[in-house]
Amino acid sequence: MGVINLSADSWYRESVCLSAETAIKRARVLQAQGADIIDLGAESTLAHAARADDATQQSKLLPVIKALRKANILVSVETYSPAVTRASLEAGANILNLTGPRARTNSFAWSPPTMRQ
Repeated sequence: MGVINLSADSWYRESVCLSAETAIKRARVLQAQGADIIDLGAESTLAHAARADDATQQSKLLPVIKALRKANILVSVETYSPAVTRASLEAGANILNLTGPRARTNSFAWSPPTMRQ
């Protein structure tokens, strides 16, 4: 698994990509190095990091998800937001990595979108 963080606050500095173009290029490098899945996140889980609202996360994640899925790269999305979860799945994400800086029981309180074959 390759990791790409679309947040400047990420603790894993080598994974930070601040544009969709950079993230897509990095994902292709990670895939060439053997990553079968690319894990994307748009908000740092560090306690002192600024929180990213749903719209900000989606604006960072969705173009990358769509481009990677178009290239047949499997995508995992790290989030705890129901809205980001739904949008990510609708954009083609294959795996959800439900995590975050605080407990969010409502992460599971949504109906999944109809999945495409």
